Amino acid sequence: MGSSLPFISSKNFHRQSDVFHEFGCSEAFVNFLISELIDLEGSSAIGEGYLSLSESLLMLTCDHVVILKKVIFYGMHYGINKKNSQILIDTLSYIDLLFKKLGISSSDRLSLCSAKICANFELFSLTGDTRFLDHIVKDFHVMEQLLKINPHLDNNLGWQHFCRGEKHEETSHSATAYVYEVIGKTFLTLYYKNKEKETLIRSSNSFSRVLNLLPHRASAHADYAECLQILGLEFGNSSYLQQAIDHLSKAIFLSFNRHIDNSAYENYRYSYAVAKVRLFDLTYEKEHFHQANRILYQTVQAFPHIAELWVLWGELLIRSGWLNSNMKHIEMGLDKLASAQRKGADPIILSALLANGIAVLGLYLDEPNLFRESRTRLVAAMRAFPGNPHLIHALGLVQLCSALYFSDDANFAASASCFKSCIEWDSENINSWQKLFDVYFAWGVRKKNVRLLQKAVEVVKRLCSLRPEVFLFWSDRGLALKCLAEATTDLVYKEIYLEESLLYYRKAWDITHRMEILELWGHSCYLLADLQESQDYYDEAYTLLSNIDEEKQSFRAKIILASTLLGKGKLLQDEALVEEALIILNSLIDAYPDQEDLLLLLGEAWLFLFWKRRSLESEELVRVYLEQAIALGCSEAYYTLGKFYAVKKEIGQAWAMVMRSVDFGFKITESRWLNDPCLANLRAGHAFHEVVANQRGKLWWANKTEAKRN
Repeated sequence: MGSSLPFISSKNFHRQSDVFHEFGCSEAFVNFLISELIDLEGSSAIGEGYLSLSESLLMLTCDHVVILKKVIFYGMHYGINKKNSQILIDTLSYIDLLFKKLGISSSDRLSLCSAKICANFELFSLTGDTRFLDHIVKDFHVMEQLLKINPHLDNNLGWQHFCRGEKHEETSHSATAYVYEVIGKTFLTLYYKNKEKETLIRSSNSFSRVLNLLPHRASAHADYAECLQILGLEFGNSSYLQQAIDHLSKAIFLSFNRHIDNSAYENYRYSYAVAKVRLFDLTYEKEHFHQANRILYQTVQAFPHIAELWVLWGELLIRSGWLNSNMKHIEMGLDKLASAQRKGADPIILSALLANGIAVLGLYLDEPNLFRESRTRLVAAMRAFPGNPHLIHALGLVQLCSALYFSDDANFAASASCFKSCIEWDSENINSWQKLFDVYFAWGVRKKNVRLLQKAVEVVKRLCSLRPEVFLFWSDRGLALKCLAEATTDLVYKEIYLEESLLYYRKAWDITHRMEILELWGHSCYLLADLQESQDYYDEAYTLLSNIDEEKQSFRAKIILASTLLGKGKLLQDEALVEEALIILNSLIDAYPDQEDLLLLLGEAWLFLFWKRRSLESEELVRVYLEQAIALGCSEAYYTLGKFYAVKKEIGQAWAMVMRSVDFGFKITESRWLNDPCLANLRAGHAFHEVVANQRGKLWWANKTEAKRN
C-alpha cells in the first residue's frame, strides 16, 4: 500500500485557504483529490492512480470513515468494471481498515462484508486461485451472524451508498440480489470442487433469494436451474429437473431479442436441451425421451454450430437404442455423431461414443467385424489418451457386445473390469453401474451361476438407490432376483428371492403402469405358487397376467398364463382350468412348433386329463408332445414322461424316465415326489431316499465342476 503522493498541478487549489477542520486539512484539497479519483475512469494507468490518490486521501484525513467509504466505493467500481486485480486487492485492505474502526453501524459492516465477498469472487474469476473462495465463505458466515442480530437489515446489502460517504442505511433489492448471486456462484463453484451437498443447497438457497428480490432476472433463473438440475441428479428426484426446466423457460423468454445476437439466449437454449436429457436420465420414461429428442431437434435447428448439441443428441439416441433394442435409433445416433465430428466436437468423447454405437450396431446386425472395428478405433485413441475414463467405458461396452455375441467368459470378465475401473473414478457413474449390471446379469443367466447373479442383484440395488424413479432398475432388480431363485438349489432361498422380487415389481408398477411389468410380476407369482402349492399366488398371477390386453400379450405372457391355469387346475384337480390352459397352448403350437416349454406344458396338460379320463386321445398326445420336448433337450420332459408311465403302471419304464431326468440335472423335491397323484403307483415300489441318493451324486459332481470353473 505504500506509495508516493501524486503530483498535484492545479493552481486553483493553492488559492484555497479555508481549512476543513474535521480532517485537519484544506477541504478544497480533499475535494480535488476525490474529483481526481472520479476522473480515473478513462485513465490508462488506473491501478497506480487509484492507489496513489487513495493513499494521499487517507493520509491527509487520518483514515477518516467518510473518505474510506468513498475510496472503497471507487475501488470496487474500478476493480470490477475494469477487471483489475490490483485495485481489488488494495480495496480489500481498505475494507479491513474500515471494518476495524469503532463506531461504524451494523449496516456499514454488512455493506463491507458484501464488498469483500464480491471483490474476492472477482479475484477468483480473474486468477483462478481458490483461496479467494475460502475468504468468501468466511465473510459469508460473518454476514450471517450480523443478519441474525439485525434481521431488519436483510435487504441492506451492497455498498453503493458509500459514494456519498455519510452514515446511510439504504434498502436496495438490486444490490442485495447482486451479492446473493455472487454467494450462489461461489457455493456452486465449491460444490464442483468438493462435491459437498451442503454447499449445493446453500447455492440453491442464494439463487432462490435472488429471484425473490428480482423475479425477472434471466441469469438468476438460469443459475438457479443449474443448481436444481444438480440436486435432481444427486437425489435422483425428477421434480427438481421439472423446476429447472420451468426456470430455464423463463430465462429464455426474458433474454429473447430477435434484433440482437444474444449469447446468453443461446446458452439458455442449450441448457434447456441438457435439462430435458437429464430428465430422461432420471426416469427412463418414453415421454421424456420424446421430449428430449424434440427439443434437441429444435435447438440444433436454431444453433447448428454448437458441436456439443450434436454429441448430446447422438449419445441420447444410442442409449435409447441400447435400452430398447432399437437399431434405428442407433443408426440415427451415429449420424448425429458424424455431424458433431464435422463441427469440431471433443475428439475423446466422440471416439468413445462412436465406438459404442458401432459395437451396439454390430450386435444387432450380427456383424462381429464391427466389434473389431470399434476396438481398433478405441485402442488408437487410448494410445494418445491413456487412462481416459470415457475411452475405458467405451472399451467395456465393446467387450460386453463381444461377450454377448460369442458367450465368451474372457470378454465378460474384461468388460466388468472396465466398468469397475470407471466406478472407482466416479462412484455415482450411472452408465457404468448400469453396464456392470448388464455384464453380471447376462453372464449369470447364461452360466446359471448363483455368484454372478448375486453380484447383479447388488449392482442393481445400487442403481435403485441412485435413481429411485427409474422403473427399469426396480424391474431389473425383481428380474435378477427371479433368475437368482431359478439358479439356486436351496428351496428356502429360492422362496425368499421370489418373494423379494414381488416387492420390486410392485415398486416398478407404482412408478409407471407398463404392461411388461405385469408379465414379469405374474411370472414370479406363478413360480411361488408352484413352489408353495399356493392357490393365493396362482390367483394373483392370473389376475396380473389377465390385466394385459390379449392382443398385446407376448408369447412368454401367454405361456405363463397357461402354466398358471394348469398349475391351479392340478392343485384343485379341476379339469375346466386345465382345458382353459389347453385352449391357450393350442393357439400357440402352430406358430411356435419348436418351443420346448410349450411342448412340455401341452404334455403335462394332456397327462392330467389322461390321469383323470384314461382316454386314448389323451394317451397319444401326452407321448407325442413329451417326446418332441425331449428331442429338443428338455430334461423335465423325462420326469413328466415317467409320471405318464407310472399312471399306466409301467413301473420299470417310469423309474427309468425319472432317473433319466435326474441324470440331465432336473431336481425333484420331496414335496413334488410325495404330493403328485400321478406318481402314486411309482411311490409304491420306490422311496424318495432312492431319488435323493441319485440326485446327491449328480449335484456333487455339478458343484465340483462349477467350483473348478470359478
